[in-house]
Amino acid sequence: MNRFVEMVRRTAGALLNLECDGCGTRVGAADNSLCPACRAALVPVPEPRCPECGGVNGGILRCCPECLEAGGRPWRGARSLFLYEGMARKLILGFKFSRRTELAALFAELAEPEVKAFGCEFDLIVPVPLHWTRRLRRGYNQCELLARELSARTGIEWTN
Repeated sequence: MNRFVEMVRRTAGALLNLECDGCGTRVGAADNSLCPACRAALVPVPEPRCPECGGVNGGILRCCPECLEAGGRPWRGARSLFLYEGMARKLILGFKFSRRTELAALFAELAEPEVKAFGCEFDLIVPVPLHWTRRLRRGYNQCELLARELSARTGIEWTN
């Protein structure tokens, strides 16, 4: 479905301007739903990043305080694309709670370079499960939508 939406968006964008998913201003298809100002408002996680959670590591130790306190994680590494503030927070909350399912394509586009630069090969993309009552209320699992889009962009298989 999202491939179809993306195809329609690009075709329509060639004929008319579309709205930015962040601020609502008009953008062309080349901007892929975010105007340059909103794209610039997505604040990347500064280096050095925590090798465990992928988040901010402002200290001198190898890991951030949260990961040190956790005493290890059940995964080998993670990456966070942006600080959860401002425009990134607005888009994520819209995706999760306001049925902005079209944002899965945007998030997959933004995540694709990070996935390819991660430094290892992936067997699968597995979305975080959503409790059945939340899925019933929400009508969808946003992580599953993102997994499908990211799989299509990277060629990495996804599964539930």
